[in-house]
Amino acid sequence: MRYAEQLRWLHDAFPPEQVLVLVYDDFRADNEATVRQVLRFLELDATGPIETVETKPLNAVRSMRLHQLRRAIRRARLNPAAGNPLLRAYDSVAPKRLRSERIAASLRNAAYEPQAPADDVLALELRRRFKGEVEAASEYLGRDLIALWGYDRIS
Repeated sequence: MRYAEQLRWLHDAFPPEQVLVLVYDDFRADNEATVRQVLRFLELDATGPIETVETKPLNAVRSMRLHQLRRAIRRARLNPAAGNPLLRAYDSVAPKRLRSERIAASLRNAAYEPQAPADDVLALELRRRFKGEVEAASEYLGRDLIALWGYDRIS
């Protein structure tokens, strides 16, 4: 977990233009912008449409079929120009009241397990143990990972 040490090793082994450091929190917050950043880094066209994705861990999936159905419906909604037959079928069969946010929330609840609460004592111990590593990575990258990850609230 020695972030800064690993980054130094990468930057010693490869020229800076061949290394792109991404923070997963950025992808979760705005995965379209992160994908565009990767495309620009790879010198590919970053101007086209990009399908955003839901970043729910698969270990939280209670029903893989419902998870896949939700993804397919979401993908179809994000790209209506494609005239997705799945979405057309869903919209023609499901009454409008079944397409509401309330129903979507029920589908989410059926598809995914509720997240178990974190063990606060263990989490605090780990955060204290790795705070120095996060500070070093923050300094190395010139980015405030300390505040982003809440390490500024740990003594």
